[in-house]
Amino acid sequence: MNWETTKTWLIVSFLLLDLFLGWQWFENRQEMLSYTETNADLLANTKTLLANHGLTLDTAVPTSEPSLPTLKGQFAKVSLTRVAHVAFPGAGRLNATADAISAPSGSVHLVAPGNWEVTYTPPRAVSVHPEDTILKLVWQGQNYRLDQDLNTTGAMVFDQTYDGYPIFDVTVDASYDGAHLFGYTETELSNIAAASDPKPVISALDALDSLANSMDKSSVGTDNRIHSVRLGYAEKLTNALGIASASNYWFPVWRVAVGTTVYYINAFSGEVEPAPE
Repeated sequence: MNWETTKTWLIVSFLLLDLFLGWQWFENRQEMLSYTETNADLLANTKTLLANHGLTLDTAVPTSEPSLPTLKGQFAKVSLTRVAHVAFPGAGRLNATADAISAPSGSVHLVAPGNWEVTYTPPRAVSVHPEDTILKLVWQGQNYRLDQDLNTTGAMVFDQTYDGYPIFDVTVDASYDGAHLFGYTETELSNIAAASDPKPVISALDALDSLANSMDKSSVGTDNRIHSVRLGYAEKLTNALGIASASNYWFPVWRVAVGTTVYYINAFSGEVEPAPE
C-alpha cells in the first residue's frame, strides 16, 4: 500500500468534507438572517402582548411605514372679521371688539392665538352633505378633513392636514345634532413646513407593542378595546422634565384610541403619551 498516496487522498477528502460542511453552514446562516416573521405572525404576537396587558385589538392595523419629516408651524394670525365673513356669509353689518365679532346670526370669539369659537344664534340648519356644508363655513376649510374615528353623537371633528396626513391636535370641533350646526371651535396652523429630512416611522405593530409595555391591567379602563390606529402628527406634549411644551414642532405619531382614551406614540422613538384632556 502506498501510504503517501493514501494520506494525500485522505487529506483531500477531509478538505472537501470541510468545504461541503462550511457551505452548508453558510447557507443555513443566510437563511436564518434572511428569515422574517410574516405579518400574520407579528400581528398574532402583538395581540398576545396586548391581551397580557388587558387590551383587545378591535380594528385593522395599518401596514404602511412611510418616511415622514418633523413639522414646524405657527398658530395662524387671522382677522376675526375675515373669519366672520366666512362663518356668516351675507351677514351684512358686523360689530367688532378687540377679541369678538357679533353678527345678526351669531358671533366669533378669539380663544387663544390661532384658536377661535363660532356660535350660531339660532342654530344653522345643515341637513344635506353636512361635512362639505360645515367646512364651507370654516376659515380655510379646504385644509381640513373629517376625522372618522372621533365623531360622536352631537359632534363632528375635522383635522387640519399636511401632505395628506392629519394633524390630530389642530382641529375644527363642530357641535352638530344631525340637522343643525350650533357652532364650532377652530384651531389653525400657518406656514407649515418640514423641519427635518424624512425618516422611516416605526410600524403600527411596534407602536402597539410600545403601548402595551407602557401599561398594566390596573390602568386599563372598562372599555379596553383598541378601535383606531392612525398615523399623523401631533405637537410634543411635554419635554424631558414633564413640563408642558409649546415648541411649535409637530412630530409623526401613531394615534391609538382605547375606549374613550387616546394615546400618541412617537412614530420615531416609540415614546407613549396620552392625549391632553
